[in-house]
Amino acid sequence: MQASEVRFLDRQPWRAIYVVYAIAATLSYTTLNAVRFIPPQLRQHQSWTYRQAVMNELLRCTLYYIAAIRLRTPLTLMPEAERDRFVTIAPASQSLYEGIAVNPEIQPTTIGATWYPKPYRTGDASSTVVLHLHGGAYTMGQGRNADCGYGSSLLTSRSTTRVLAPNYRLSSSPQCHFPAALQDAIATYHHLLSIGIPASQIALSGDSAGGNLAIALLRYVADHQTLLPWPAAVLLWSPWVNVDCGIGAASFDSNANSKTDYISSLFADWGVTTFVPDDMQASDPYISPLRHPFACKTALWIQVGGLEILHDVVVEFAQRMKDVSGNKVQLHVEPHVNHDIFLIGDKLGFGKEASRCADLACSFLDENGFVSRI
Repeated sequence: MQASEVRFLDRQPWRAIYVVYAIAATLSYTTLNAVRFIPPQLRQHQSWTYRQAVMNELLRCTLYYIAAIRLRTPLTLMPEAERDRFVTIAPASQSLYEGIAVNPEIQPTTIGATWYPKPYRTGDASSTVVLHLHGGAYTMGQGRNADCGYGSSLLTSRSTTRVLAPNYRLSSSPQCHFPAALQDAIATYHHLLSIGIPASQIALSGDSAGGNLAIALLRYVADHQTLLPWPAAVLLWSPWVNVDCGIGAASFDSNANSKTDYISSLFADWGVTTFVPDDMQASDPYISPLRHPFACKTALWIQVGGLEILHDVVVEFAQRMKDVSGNKVQLHVEPHVNHDIFLIGDKLGFGKEASRCADLACSFLDENGFVSRI
């Protein structure tokens, strides 16, 4: 399923021409919506503010054209603006990669990661760490300030924990399809263990595609319990649990929440076609966990927006996991928000709602003996 053909928009000058068109179209569409949404009754939902209505459409349009162009996120191993908070993480020992994590075409490699709000110092035995995996349909985003600064601050401003957000490899780059991101998640988790942080002081977190990756890492721990210990807790924010339904427009355009979300079918299709390798099905449990619940010794907290496209499938996934004997699962539906407010709630105008969800997440961590609230 991995896309390897050269597309029309990959060639110049057509790519440059299309970029100019995309900018002009976005400006025109945004101007139209700036007028259109002045009357509250014309907004996507009766509870939404003017800002929320306009920003949802601006982001929808932006992501559509980014997916059409297939704009890559450059990942470097240089500190840049993050300075001493940026670290590099070497591959874990080869013995930690087994089964699904082994692919002769995809070899573990060194990646970058960013600490929030400050770097971990070896020997700080009291530190708890949230290993956070960012969203972006596996095609865009990284662990640096621009993409993970807001979400990380939601957690660190409410607790004494630190956050480590890795720049896992993106499927929009050549030869970085599955299991590249899983290999990087394994390496990052092992890195935390290797610098002296016990698993009892590590929580796993992920938003959107990062939530999908967090579930894959958790499943890997379940399938290989002699390799890696269970983390203390897991936070999932709008996790992408049905990657196998991300191909084509039907499942998105016919969704009851399609008008109140910014995720387009083209954006999801970009993720699926580049992330899923040719020798795997998109329905594989490691790629689409929705209908593949598993026994989990770690407590899960799951958040989803009541107005997002993934609402129904996330609720179904939570229930399926809860139905497995011994699993501890807590679901929170934030009623009037769209997708992944943990990542960009501040930009969308859902900062208050994102803060409320962060309060609930930190309380969940407290209840599971993980972190002390400020």
